[in-house]
Order: sequence, then structure tokens, then C-alpha cells
Amino acid sequence: MLNSLREQARSHISIEISLKILRWSRNTAMDIQQIVMLAELAANRMMDNLELPKSAPHR
Repeated sequence: MLNSLREQARSHISIEISLKILRWSRNTAMDIQQIVMLAELAANRMMDNLELPKSAPHR
């Protein structure tokens, strides 16, 4: 019976660790996604603020 309890405790701990890793992975993925989105917004703003030289009209 004691061995069964130990095995159940190990199984429970393994499940808890796995869930923590999955949560960490999901949170990390969401953090990376937010960083990419902010970088894209910053690049778009930079492009909007960038003044390109006006070329002479072609004849």
C-alpha cells in the first residue's frame, strides 16, 4: 500500500511539473508574440515618419 501511495505521489508530481512546463511554454510563446507585434508596430511607425526625398517628375 505504501508503494502504491508513493507511485501515486510521483505520478502527481510528474503531472504538476508537466503542467508548469506547458504553462511556461505558453506564456513564453505569448510573450514572444507580443514582442514581435510591438516590433512590427515600431517599424510601421518609423516607416510612417520617414520622409522620402521627392524625385523630379519624369518627362
